[in-house]
Formats: sequence, C-alpha cells, structure tokens
Amino acid sequence: MERVILTHLEPSTLLAISEAMRNEAGPWDLVVADGGPDGVREALADGGADAVVVGLERDPESGLETLGWLRDRHPEVLRVAVAGIADVAASLQAARAAHEVLPWPGDPHLVARAIARGTALRRELADGGLRERLADMQELPRHPRIWFELSSLLEDMNCSASQVARLIEQDVGMTAKTLQLVNSGYFSFGRKVTSIQRAVTVLGGYTIRSLVLGAEMRQAFGGRGIPLEVLERIERRSLMVAMLATELAAADGPTDEVFAAGLLHDVGKLVLWGEDREAMEAARERAATEGRPVSALERELLGVDHAQVGAWLLGVWGLPSGIMEAAARHHAPDPEAGFDLPAVIHVAAGLVAEAVTARAAEEAGAEAGEGPGRDPWLLAEPPDPAFLDAVGVADSLPEWRRLARALVEREQWEAEAPADGRPARKRGRRRRRKAA
Repeated sequence: MERVILTHLEPSTLLAISEAMRNEAGPWDLVVADGGPDGVREALADGGADAVVVGLERDPESGLETLGWLRDRHPEVLRVAVAGIADVAASLQAARAAHEVLPWPGDPHLVARAIARGTALRRELADGGLRERLADMQELPRHPRIWFELSSLLEDMNCSASQVARLIEQDVGMTAKTLQLVNSGYFSFGRKVTSIQRAVTVLGGYTIRSLVLGAEMRQAFGGRGIPLEVLERIERRSLMVAMLATELAAADGPTDEVFAAGLLHDVGKLVLWGEDREAMEAARERAATEGRPVSALERELLGVDHAQVGAWLLGVWGLPSGIMEAAARHHAPDPEAGFDLPAVIHVAAGLVAEAVTARAAEEAGAEAGEGPGRDPWLLAEPPDPAFLDAVGVADSLPEWRRLARALVEREQWEAEAPADGRPARKRGRRRRRKAA
C-alpha cells in the first residue's frame, strides 16, 4: 500500500484530491498532516511516505518551506505541489523543489494520476534492489544547481539575454563547456560564437538551459574516475539523441523537456562507470562479443542497470517526473502509452545508433551492423516497425531516418572500428587540394 501525505490543502481541494485518489489503482493510505512543516515531519516519522502533496493556496510560504525541507531531507519521496493558478511566483519557486507542479483549481484526477505514475515508477525501481545497491555507492553527484536557477529566471517574461548570460558566467568552467557545446557540429552559425550572451540571443534561453544541463553533467561526473573516452562518447551520443528527439516531438508542442530527457537518458551509465569501472569494461566487451544489450549485462554484473540508476538519480535531484520516466523506460516504452516521452527517446536512440553504425560500416567497407563499425555502446536496436505502428508514427520512419543520418553527418563522428582497435574519435571533413 502506497502512503501519501496530504498537507497545506484547502478543505475543498483536499476532498477533491482524496476522492480522485480513491478512483485510481491503489490501495492508498491517505494521511492528512496539519500544522505546517512540523505536521509533515511528524507524519513522516510515524510511518514514512511514498508521496507528499503540498498545497500552496492557503499559506504559500509555509508550503514552499515544506517542499524545500522534503527535497533536502527526503529526496526519494515524490513531491507534488498544487499551486493557485494565479500565483505565478509560488509556482515558479515550487518548481525548484517539486517533481510536479499542478495548477489549482484544476482536474483532481490529474493530481491523482501524477501520484499514481510517480509512485509506480519508484516502486518498480525499488523492487529491483536498487535502494540496497545505491546504499553501497559513494556519494551521488549533486543536483544541477545552475539549471534550476535558469529555470526560475526563464519563467520571468521580462528576463533578458544579459541576465541569463550573467548567471551562467558565474562559473568559468560552465561558461567554457557551454560555449564548446554551442560551437559543436550540431549548430551551424557560419562563425564561432564567443560569448554566452550571443549564444542566448542566437539559440534562445531554453536551448541554452538544456546545454547548460549537459555541461553540468560533465562537471558532475568529470572527477569520478570515468575514462575520458567514455565520458565524451556518452556525452556526444546523448546530445545527438536530444537533438533528434526534439525533431521527432516538434509537432506535439514545446520540446524543452524532450531535449533534457535526451541529454539525461543515459546518465545512469556515468554513475555506474564512476562506481565500478571494471564491471562496466566487462559489460562493454561482452556486449561487443556476445551481441547482448549493455543493460542486460549491467544487471548481470552489478545487479542494476543504467536506466534504473539514472531514473533514481534524476528523481533524487528533483527533475520533472517525465524526464525521470524517460530515463527509466527508454529501452522498453509502453506501446499503450502512445508516442509519449519514453517512446520518443527510445526511437531517437535507436535511430542514432542505426545511423552511426551505418556510417562507420560504410567507411570500413562493411554492411551496416556487421563486421567493422559495430560499437558496443550502440547496440540499441533500430525502431521496431510493429512498435511504431502501434503508437501511430510508422509513416514517419523514412523521414526520421533521414534526419538521423543528417545529424550524424553534421557531427561527423564514427563508431568504434574493431579493425584497428582504436576508440571513437571526432572526424573533420577532409578537404581536397585544388590541382595546381
């Protein structure tokens, strides 16, 4: 039975959400905690919680204090905030501490479904022995502070490019890495971008925020003993998946969360490489020789896989539940959920793997997927036509393949070539000399 604490809610709101929860697949142990943050502390001490729903209508300041305390002291608990639809300031502040912020008055069933979905994912992760495995790990990387601060700043319609730039430029390393990403092969400006403010002006604040997230990941994991080649390969592949996923989801509305999900879908690999390099090396080698998915070998060697670990870490960091779910399910999305975020990342990752492998095979003179050019990190299967048909996007596959190939050509990097044993490297296009 999942235990859900309801606190800081108006009586009518409490009643509506409680009724909606009873209609969701349960059973649920609903506990009402009065008395502000102290009441929540007592309820947690009395029996813990899987989720806490915090209202911001009655006393926003007290509700925000409770959310912040939960984030810092109980990061594993799902945090859902219900904010007054007109209280924009409270909603923005809540977004820094809650996994979900939902408007009120609103549909109580949306709140119930957010709780059901979030607790189900956490239960699924915990049932796999993840909590016990994480308890044996070294301290996990800290959450991406600048990304959260940028999120708050960008919600202000009056914020300027110079304000965004000043926030990023507080960290010299972050500035350098962000500019490196901006000037990578994914973006074509015709000339080098040399300032963060110029990058914000050209790309927009939300794209820059996503690139900052990628830079923060590099900083977070750069000192954890991960081989540079592994760090760079995962970083490049994740950025390509993020770019392609954004294209795939463009017709369905805003894609900022899609980009972030693409960047972070393999973050669990970085955690596992930092924890047990020997096991991950073995997983990579066996994936290449046995043709098995790396995730299956991770479970065999470590007891958990990168999707589980990554999703758990993103939940602890407090990133939106959709991004956490994409990390957890990007290898096996649910066809009944339609072309949702996990499905988008799943298809994008498969298409990137297919395009990179095909290009490397062409350069090695081999057929795609056979012989030289097969990369153990790129064993993601190409999208299954039956799955694409089930989620209603099968007709888009030829165009999506073209986009993936164009993206790989733009970045110009090749998969590992077993013929000479050298690791993947970024390639520059050779220029032919003009005849004298």
